[in-house]
Formats: sequence, C-alpha cells, structure tokens
Amino acid sequence: MLNPVPFFHGAGMADYCAMLAVNDPNVVLGAAETRFISPVRVGDVLKAEACIANTKGKKKIVDVKVERGDEIVFTGIFTCFVLEKHVFDS
Repeated sequence: MLNPVPFFHGAGMADYCAMLAVNDPNVVLGAAETRFISPVRVGDVLKAEACIANTKGKKKIVDVKVERGDEIVFTGIFTCFVLEKHVFDS
C-alpha cells in the first residue's frame, strides 16, 4: 500500500525486531502496547532495539524502542509466544 503523505512509523520494524529478539522460528506476536512518539519521513535512518524483559514458559515480553538518531520515535511492549510447531504446519 502506498502512503500518500511522506510520514511513516516504526511499528512494522518494531514487531519484527521483537520477534528477532525471541529468536525462534515458531514465534508469533500475541499483543502489543505501542506508543508513537514522533512521525518519521521517507529517507530517515531508523534503529530498532529489542530486549526480552520477562519470560514465563512459552510467553515472552519484549521491550522495543525505535530511534532516529538520538530521538526515540516509537516504544512498544510486545507479547510473543513460542509455539510447539509453526502456525502453518498441520
């Protein structure tokens, strides 16, 4: 989908970063609490960082922040689950 205005957010980047932090091929995103702090423009260089804050069984809580330079533009708490098998496996 094309965005008619040159503003974007880091949410897609952030949930991908959360799942990379979990580092399991069977990870799925269950919930997200997000805060969009500032819009970003096409061409902005963004950096996402994720840290697993809590693990309880197959449930992992991941804190993510997205920065543009020294400015935090997005924060989120992602609840991820590691399933026994991939969601597309029957």
